[in-house]
Amino acid sequence: MVMLTDSGSDYKPIEAGAYAAICTRVIDLGTQTTNYQGEEKSARKIMLTWEVPEVEVEWEGNKRPATISSRYTASLHEKANLRKVLESWRGRSFTADELKGFDTKNVLGAACLLNIVHTEKDGRTYANVAAAMPLPKGMAKPETDSPLVNFDLDDFQAEVLEGLHDKLRDVIKASPEYRALTADEGGFSGHAPDEGMASGEGDYDPDQIPF
Repeated sequence: MVMLTDSGSDYKPIEAGAYAAICTRVIDLGTQTTNYQGEEKSARKIMLTWEVPEVEVEWEGNKRPATISSRYTASLHEKANLRKVLESWRGRSFTADELKGFDTKNVLGAACLLNIVHTEKDGRTYANVAAAMPLPKGMAKPETDSPLVNFDLDDFQAEVLEGLHDKLRDVIKASPEYRALTADEGGFSGHAPDEGMASGEGDYDPDQIPF
């Protein structure tokens, strides 16, 4: 859950603490291969990005709200980290019916209280998302002028991909889903979604939870 800038360049991490934040991007990264303790694992990944309006950063001579991103395996299995952060954010667990109809793009524009912690690795300090929680009663929802971006390889939109930064595009283009998409002029048929990741309408009341 390392904080990433769009460019991947050096950055000053957001100070550890709790911040009102709003989700501005949901990015399907496709299947990614990671190496952990000498073992390679491949899994479909998703990246969530939150904007933290109260923290400003300098970007190309202009000030803008800071952002922090986390990558998760695209699964809502009961042990999956994505499910844990979403349930903490919602303030309650998913019901079986909600899981059948939940689409991750529902979190776009949703606000939360984001808990950010610091970790040290190879002499560098990284900011990580430890948890997302509902905004406390009385706390105003943060506002953003940033566009809300959803990119889904199973509903491919080239213009959305081209709007992402080069390094993030490179990650996506290295995925087998993207390679299959571009190799077949007839189009990409997609993949069977992970358990609990189906799109559609759930049987929950959206007015009672953030998403």
